[in-house]
Amino acid sequence: MNHTENYKKYAYRSLLIMMLGVVFFILFGSRLISQNVYASYDPSKTYIDADILKFEKVWLEDQEENRPNDIKFTVKLAKHDNKPDEIKEIVLDKNNGWKSEIICNKTDSNQYAGYWPDTIKEIVVDGYEYMGESEPIISYEGQTKIVTITLENKKLPTGNLIVSKDVNGNKGDTNKDFHFTVTLSDTSINGTYGDMTFNDGVATFTLKDNESLTATSLPTGITYEVIEQEANQDGYITTSTGTTGKIQKDVTSKAEFVNTKNEYGSLTVSKDVNGNKGDTNKDFHFTVKLSDSSINGTYGDMTFKNGVATFTLKDNESITATSLPTGITYQVIEQEANQNGYITTSTGTTGEIQKNVTSKAEFINTKNEYGSLTVSKDVNGNKGDTNKDFHFTVTLSDTSINGTYGDMTFKDGIATFTLKDNESLTATSLPTGISYKVIEQEANQDGYITTSINEEGYILNNQNIKVDFVNTKEVEPQSSNQTPPENNHQSQPQTGDDSALMVYMSLGLMSGLSALGLILLKKKA
Repeated sequence: MNHTENYKKYAYRSLLIMMLGVVFFILFGSRLISQNVYASYDPSKTYIDADILKFEKVWLEDQEENRPNDIKFTVKLAKHDNKPDEIKEIVLDKNNGWKSEIICNKTDSNQYAGYWPDTIKEIVVDGYEYMGESEPIISYEGQTKIVTITLENKKLPTGNLIVSKDVNGNKGDTNKDFHFTVTLSDTSINGTYGDMTFNDGVATFTLKDNESLTATSLPTGITYEVIEQEANQDGYITTSTGTTGKIQKDVTSKAEFVNTKNEYGSLTVSKDVNGNKGDTNKDFHFTVKLSDSSINGTYGDMTFKNGVATFTLKDNESITATSLPTGITYQVIEQEANQNGYITTSTGTTGEIQKNVTSKAEFINTKNEYGSLTVSKDVNGNKGDTNKDFHFTVTLSDTSINGTYGDMTFKDGIATFTLKDNESLTATSLPTGISYKVIEQEANQDGYITTSINEEGYILNNQNIKVDFVNTKEVEPQSSNQTPPENNHQSQPQTGDDSALMVYMSLGLMSGLSALGLILLKKKA
């Protein structure tokens, strides 16, 4: 009896334990099996069912400011009743805390039943490596089965590349587009990296003056090359640094391009001093003012400070400023212009510097002082012929004098002319300081006695030099020993008197003719 009762007690206890085991298995065994299914499932045959699918992004080894605004990935979702699976795109971003969930409805054949592991495909995130999905974490809220999948992205070691453009020079076009190509050694790089968009590792873009673009989060270790299409074209001189290199961790590599375009011209300032009183050793002071006040230093013969150069020039001297930027304007001023008796004429005193042209500013200072010379003739004496032409020659020391000066015409500094009694000629505007000499060809000839004053000398400023020539011819009456005949108290002609001689000759001729007439009459009778 005791043995039978003990057996019954043992049987009851075993049955109770078995029943409790069944209950425990029903309550907890399925969960334990589900939690271990990930390690044993066949992805080609089964999916992980869920009431709620949760997806979370985990960032590894990065800083928040380096993260993108959002990420996108696709996942293959299973449906009930052998309905076709669906590829669904999911977006995680900062606003949703990098989390998203999908509600599944097991009773609706058109709703999702779960997801297929290892079907998550994330779109590439610049600077990050997709580490894959974690093991699904299964939890319950009551009877609701929640499956959470974590997607991990690890920050790659990256560097940056900045490409910049500067345009310099007086003809550099700051609005011009310059074309650039960045070529990376990794042709798998595609998409936007900062300011640059790559296609098979190549990015193209344009830059103007003072612009730059930066490619960020480029993988370290790759090499790059930057090329400017317009380098050293259209008159530009291109200098560059950092055009090739290797991307380094946490370093911004720099490729800098400077295009300079200058066009130059020159400016010559010259001085000439003319006139009989022009001082060829005198210093004349000049100032050149440029419109570009940034010009400093020596440009050829001129030294500028804030666009201004000062210097002196004597007669027949000039200086030239070279390599002046084209397009700037200039003004040249002479301090002594039209002073101290000088008359100043100039050309090209203002203008614009032109490409490959030497502009000329020419200054001529002329200083003359003038005088005049008058040559006069007087004829005196009882035998002086007042209608007679007397020939004169005026010779000047300056043989460059040609042309008409008042009444006289000069050739190589010599003038010839004639004067009668009481006539004169005046040469005007003769340069002061030159010497002169006046010669009369008939002086002291043909019975004339010639006297003169000032026949040699110098032309004086604002004075008229008078050269007077006086020719005198006197004849004394001749004496006679004959006694004049008495003839009704008529006066006898004086010896040596030409008029009396003519009277005697006339009387003799008439007497001869009378005698001849008487003879002829007698013969006829």
